Amino acid sequence: MKILLIRFSAIGDVVLTTPAIRMLRNRYPDAQIDMVVKPGIKSLLETNPHLNNLFTLPSPFSWRGLLALAKKIRSSHYDWIIDWQKHIKSYVLSWLVGGKIRRYPKYSVQRFFLVYFKKNYYRKVIPTPLRYVNALKSLQVEDDGRGAEIFVPKGVEEALMETWNLKPKTYWVLAPGGGRATKRWPLPYFKTLAGQMKKMLGVNSVVIGGKADSFLCEQIFEGTPGSLQNLCGKTSLLQTAAILKNSSGLVTNDTSVMHMASAFSKPVVALFGPTVKEFGFFPFRTPNVVLEKPLECRPCSFHGTDKCPLGHFRCMREIHPEEVLKAVTKLNDQFAAS
Repeated sequence: MKILLIRFSAIGDVVLTTPAIRMLRNRYPDAQIDMVVKPGIKSLLETNPHLNNLFTLPSPFSWRGLLALAKKIRSSHYDWIIDWQKHIKSYVLSWLVGGKIRRYPKYSVQRFFLVYFKKNYYRKVIPTPLRYVNALKSLQVEDDGRGAEIFVPKGVEEALMETWNLKPKTYWVLAPGGGRATKRWPLPYFKTLAGQMKKMLGVNSVVIGGKADSFLCEQIFEGTPGSLQNLCGKTSLLQTAAILKNSSGLVTNDTSVMHMASAFSKPVVALFGPTVKEFGFFPFRTPNVVLEKPLECRPCSFHGTDKCPLGHFRCMREIHPEEVLKAVTKLNDQFAAS
């Protein structure tokens, strides 16, 4: 059997496909299982033992390039195509490649009514990884009860730890980034938290994020000597994964880093503002505390916005550093010896 999986982006979404990939491999150990992703995310899956081949979208994207990609992989004659993207590009690619096509439920209608009319028509909350598994029902794939996974080569891990003088389980990770401003906990709060973690728990912090988050990380780092190490924008995706793998836990906004940490079963303190659990992106099968405020205006968007629509930003401003420190203390005490 030959199966093609399609999930171009984003980082967190691709990480959340890994449970379904593993379950599919366990169900069909001799199958050819290939996947199409964006070039920048490929490194997260290159060492995944459950995949045979990886293909990447043309970069920069062009429809001509997509046609060339479809022609290249069509020759494999796939029996099944699993479209976990549900975008015009994935619709075109799956149609051009050919084969039996299955797509996962996005619950777009329910999400629309919840955001714009505050009407909750979700019958139950289904985490996104299990929505991906639901797309595999025709292949008799069953949930194995396990979480996400990222495979970091030992050489990458050891080199990173030596370069930045990091020792396993001696630090918590702070991830202040987020695609949109309303998904970001206020920077002064992160700064206060880092100081409190050092003072109250004796815990050092490592700040991570992409290059786009560098300015945010610098503001947190400034004036906080001795308790922070700023690696924001200085590591690759696999190196970031290695940092998380060797940490004691993570404090994060609703962002991809949260899902990367869950791939190593790390304790996660997650801060949710404009988004809610119904969307399917809470920490998956990892020890966690989710902090959120029961405001009538939530959720206000699908993926966050550049400004609070009502101008008060209470969803994040009312999550205070003391509350987050309490959650960190709880998880740190509970899992320090594990």
